[in-house]
Amino acid sequence: RRWKMLGHSPNEWAFEHLWGRPERFIVGTTGRQVGKSSEAKMRIDWGLNKPADLEDRSEYPDIPAVGVLGSKYEKAEISVGKYIEAITRTFGTSSYHLNQNDHILTVRDPRVGVPGATLRWMSAEDAYNSVGFTFSHLVIDEAQAIPDDVYTKFRPTWGVRRATADIFGPPDTLVYQTWFQGLFGNGQNALDPNYHSFSVPTWDAPGMTMEEILDAKRTMSDREF
Repeated sequence: RRWKMLGHSPNEWAFEHLWGRPERFIVGTTGRQVGKSSEAKMRIDWGLNKPADLEDRSEYPDIPAVGVLGSKYEKAEISVGKYIEAITRTFGTSSYHLNQNDHILTVRDPRVGVPGATLRWMSAEDAYNSVGFTFSHLVIDEAQAIPDDVYTKFRPTWGVRRATADIFGPPDTLVYQTWFQGLFGNGQNALDPNYHSFSVPTWDAPGMTMEEILDAKRTMSDREF
C-alpha cells in the first residue's frame, strides 16, 4: 500500500535482491538505467521507518538516521530528490523540514517516518564530509567512484547503530578503489550471513531498447560496454 501511495512499482531484481533480504549489507553491480535510483528512493523511505536494531548503542535508538553517500552531492541528490518529490506530492511540504545548505531533511509528519528521523546526504569529494555522524541505514550510490580513503573514514559511522546498507554502482571501478569489489566478493559467499551481492545487466534496463544496447556495443570497447 505504501509503494502505491508513493507511486512506486518495484521491479523483479528489487523483489529478489532487496526487499525481504535478511542480510545487513546488500551490494549490487548494475547496468545503467535499471532502476536503482528509484529503489534507493524507497530504501530511504524504509530506513526512516524501520525499527531500531536490538544492538543499537546510540543515544536515541528509536529515531532513525539515514545517510546517502554519493561521489558528488549531485549524485547523492538523484535518489534523495526522487524521495523528496514523492513525499512532497503525497504528504505536502509541511511534513518535513529541509535544510538544503546542510543537506539534511528532518521528518515532522508520522505518515512520512518516525518524527525527528533525519536524512542526510553527503559527497565523497572530501573524505571528511562523512565524519562525525552515526546512521541506522545507508544508501551508497555510484559506489564505484568512491575511493578507499573515503570508505575507510565512512565505515565507522555504520557500527554504533548496527546500520544496514544498500550499496549500488556499475562495475567500472577505479584503480584506487577496492572496498566495493571486496564487499561484492563477501556477498558471493553463501555462508556469510551479513552480506548479499548481485548483478543486473544493462539489457535488463526497462528504459533501454535492445537496439540501443547493440548500438552501444558497436561503438564502445569491451570494457566500457
